[in-house]
Amino acid sequence: MNVLSLHGSPRKNSVSAALAREISDVLSQRGARVSTVRLADLSYRGCIACMACKSSQDHCVLKDGLTDVLAALPGAQILILSTPVYFGDVTAQMKGFIDRMFSVLTPDFYQSPVKSRLGTGRTFVFVQTQGQPEEHMFADIFPRYKFFFAWLGYSHCHLVRACNIEAADDSPAYLAARGRARALASQLPLL
Repeated sequence: MNVLSLHGSPRKNSVSAALAREISDVLSQRGARVSTVRLADLSYRGCIACMACKSSQDHCVLKDGLTDVLAALPGAQILILSTPVYFGDVTAQMKGFIDRMFSVLTPDFYQSPVKSRLGTGRTFVFVQTQGQPEEHMFADIFPRYKFFFAWLGYSHCHLVRACNIEAADDSPAYLAARGRARALASQLPLL
């Protein structure tokens, strides 16, 4: 089983990346092969709406830091995306990647029951962290992305969310989030 874990924080030692590493560590201990990419280390552009992925190609035609990441998607049964909340949404680094996943959709995705070139049955894990202590704030982020990731072939979608945590440390809030992340990773099916 292959796992692709993408960290969307521009900070190297972010809470979101730490929680994603906890998930990856458990999956690795269970026998999965985990590849990790820190998006802030790559140079890439967002989708340019050229539509080549729907007309003349079956992949994104842009050649940049995301080329290999997008090429790794078909081989990964589990996709982990980790991001802090920036101005009420995912980071710009994560949004750029998500927009480029448009290339995974089939040309006729609006009408077709099979919308993704990846097929179905994949697992999506979304790690969302926020300094904001109010849990109702930004609770709309995951449901919006879950909708699109279902189109992209991710039939099993999971959220690990942590609020009011500023560091991956021994605080009760972080340790509770860490426990939830590890528990989820121990229950994900590895096919």
